[in-house]
Amino acid sequence: MLAWASRADLLIVEDDPYGALYFEDAATAADTRPIKADDEEGRVVYLSSFSKTLAPGFRVAWMVAPEAMISKLELVKQTEDLLTPSLDQHIVFQAYRRGILVERLPMLRSFYQNKRTLMEQTLRQELGGQVTWPEPKGGFFLWASLPAHCSTDEMLPRAIEQRVIYVAGSAFFVDGTGRHIMRLSFSLPTPEKIVEGVKRLARVVKEELASQKAPVEI
Repeated sequence: MLAWASRADLLIVEDDPYGALYFEDAATAADTRPIKADDEEGRVVYLSSFSKTLAPGFRVAWMVAPEAMISKLELVKQTEDLLTPSLDQHIVFQAYRRGILVERLPMLRSFYQNKRTLMEQTLRQELGGQVTWPEPKGGFFLWASLPAHCSTDEMLPRAIEQRVIYVAGSAFFVDGTGRHIMRLSFSLPTPEKIVEGVKRLARVVKEELASQKAPVEI
């Protein structure tokens, strides 16, 4: 990607809030090495946040970018939100300086890895081969795919009736595709709610599959 950006004379925006939250049964620190780490031409604008690793209430993020760009973006941010609260920045700085953040990371990786594993196990139990997904190697989400003729957009109101919600895949595609995909979050729910939520979602998925018939090729 860096070589392509160099040939095309373009910038890459690397948004990496989950890079430190890799799952040790599926990935290593080397697997999540930022593109920015190999950027020798200053073509990568690197973004990350402390809200996923320290505390959600600390809306403190950072950027690594060319100095000329940083100075202009700082002015834009100041006009948008009058800058990040100084107290939040000071707390985050002290947490980082004292090693609190680094000490938390192994615990966080294990915590979210266990939740991911539970969600995968429950999906297999409830839906078998009817739903597929790539194994999450880190982060907060599992990307589940239904058969291509199904629509997670149309299914969403019925899921909400069951008091379970997801983000439809179409929200992440600019070309109108991804309608059979849904993003499931395992970060906030307790293990009990993950199991119950997947069971409720499975009922909706089974209804969707029963009502939809794949197109027949002639």
